[in-house]
Amino acid sequence: MDSPTSNIKASLLHSEEDLAYFLKNSTEQIWCLELDQPLQLDTDEMEQARHLFKHAYLTDVNESFAKLYGLSVAEMNGQRLEKIMPEELPSTMPTLLRAVRAKFDVVDFETIEQDKDGREIRVLNNFIPLIENNQLIRLWGTARDITQLRRTEESNRLRSLAIETMRDGCVIVDAKAKGMPILYHNKQFTTITGYDSPDTVGKNCRFLQGPETSLEQLLLIRQAVNAAKPYHGELLNYRKDGSTFWNYLQIAPVFDDHHELSHFVGIISDVTQRKQSETLLHTRNKQLKQEADQRHQIQRDLERLGKKLVDTRESEKRYLARELHDDVTQRLAAMALDIKRIAQQSSLSQQATKRELLSLGQKLGELAVDTQELSRQLHPKILEDLGLNSAIRSKCLRFKKRTGIPVHLLLHPSSNQLDQEQALCAYRVLQEALTNIHRHAEASKVHIELIYNNRSATLTIKDDGIGFDLKSAKNQESLGLVSISERVRLSNGHLNIHSKPLQGTMLKIELPLTKRHNPHLK
Repeated sequence: MDSPTSNIKASLLHSEEDLAYFLKNSTEQIWCLELDQPLQLDTDEMEQARHLFKHAYLTDVNESFAKLYGLSVAEMNGQRLEKIMPEELPSTMPTLLRAVRAKFDVVDFETIEQDKDGREIRVLNNFIPLIENNQLIRLWGTARDITQLRRTEESNRLRSLAIETMRDGCVIVDAKAKGMPILYHNKQFTTITGYDSPDTVGKNCRFLQGPETSLEQLLLIRQAVNAAKPYHGELLNYRKDGSTFWNYLQIAPVFDDHHELSHFVGIISDVTQRKQSETLLHTRNKQLKQEADQRHQIQRDLERLGKKLVDTRESEKRYLARELHDDVTQRLAAMALDIKRIAQQSSLSQQATKRELLSLGQKLGELAVDTQELSRQLHPKILEDLGLNSAIRSKCLRFKKRTGIPVHLLLHPSSNQLDQEQALCAYRVLQEALTNIHRHAEASKVHIELIYNNRSATLTIKDDGIGFDLKSAKNQESLGLVSISERVRLSNGHLNIHSKPLQGTMLKIELPLTKRHNPHLK
């Protein structure tokens, strides 16, 4: 028969085995801190904290607790407190002081520790002290890893802070509840709309709509929501005070862990100022276009008027040329012949009168020739009869004969690729240029070239004279340059003049070929 002492020993042994089994297999993280030297509880708080930091070490940890630090039970048992809670961590000493002040009997005591790789972990502890003779002998405790929980809380805090401080309004609605009521909105939503939480939470966002809200956009929103799709667009909404604002609205669906629609998030942006600027810009652009159209119309009217003036001037020149050639020149020639005939019929006694008559007849003949030249200047009939090349050759021969300045000509074989108006423009430019060379250039030679390509004809007139300052000539508005420039412009051509003092002058015009005169243009 067993003695009472044997029964007690057996019971204690069984209890120890049960405790060991519980410690080993519990999913709770269980630990025990032993001390090299007992901690005297009536000493200074900081001294107690430093004593615990220096002399405490882990024993009887279970596997769940060891895994928290990335170690095995064997590796964890014997770990010094100063190793798992390094003094470099700012929270180490404040945490130990808090435990000292609570007499080591605390619940949900959070500590910041390090695993074997030096990574920071957050642990929530419950302490049970073993105290004998006012000395701490041992600390039992349970632990729970709350690292991810704290990270999640911090992430949520930052997300809430970001939403509250964003420039745009943010609203979250319950997609599963009837009517999709508002669950939350940030302060900027209130700033933009004037509606605060008591006015909005539990209600649908329709209170922002009004009589001028676009039905087309509302339909697009409804379609996106029904299909659980994103939406973005601009629509006119109404504030609490009844005033309107343009809202650039963005809506995004939110799905839960089961991929089911749970919420919608809406971002509202007040773009009223931008819309007003766009409207103002559109109005201004419309005004500018109208002004530009008016300017273009005036320009076209001026061009038509300029062309009409040139045509009128050419018509008057043709009339004067015909009158001079057909009437005045003929009458002068007839008068010269009459004087010659009278002089020949005079007697020898009238020799002095005869000589005067012959001299007068010669002058009348010269006047007739000059009048004929003036007629050609006013209207080059040869241009109509024989074409531009022949007119240029004739003009250059007369120029050389009158001035003694040699002219080198290089003419394209075909002279019928410019219409009559363009040919007249080219001839008048040549005429003006040769006149200026004779009067001002002091040139010893002139080079004239007329060439064609598939799209244009180019007339170049160069001299080796004294040249001139082109800028000064433009500022003085030389009538000759103005006349040339206007003629070329009315013919849709381009004019280039290069000249410098003592370096001669080059004048070049380029006239476009019309389709009628150029088979290459289609």
